[in-house]
Amino acid sequence: MIKRILVIFILIYLIIIPSSYSTDEIISSQMEALNLSSFMTEGKKYTEDVFPDMDLNELLNSAIRGNIDNKSIFKGILSVFGNEIASSISLLGSILIIIVIHSLLKSFSENLNNNKGVGQIAYYIEYILIVTLVMANFSSIIAMIKEAISNLVGFVNCLIPILLALMSATRKRCIC
Repeated sequence: MIKRILVIFILIYLIIIPSSYSTDEIISSQMEALNLSSFMTEGKKYTEDVFPDMDLNELLNSAIRGNIDNKSIFKGILSVFGNEIASSISLLGSILIIIVIHSLLKSFSENLNNNKGVGQIAYYIEYILIVTLVMANFSSIIAMIKEAISNLVGFVNCLIPILLALMSATRKRCIC
């Protein structure tokens, strides 16, 4: 008899309690408890260039439910790679143009039977131009790396309080 009553109470509990709380209320209460608002505002600063139409709160809520839109994420990543490839192609095009101009000047100087000094000067000018283009590209890469590192430090600074709260909540107590 007691087992039947206990089974009935458990069934009633399982039927009534889950319906009283919606998943949206549970998610919002957990986000407030973990103070994810500062994390979200910091994340928006980093993602608004690549993903201007994506809301991080909605992305987190959909990730919790298991409904992530992978197409928009991949589309943003491909656009970043596309921009970098386009800038690299323009650099390679500039270097190729300099090489073509150098080969034309070299062939003119050989056909006109000029001395070797003019050809060497053209070679050094070409070398200086190519090194200048590569160094300008290299300095822009270093600037992007510095920005990425500072963004990563800010992101981790926002993430540490959340991780500490999660670690303290999941810590097991040892009885010695």
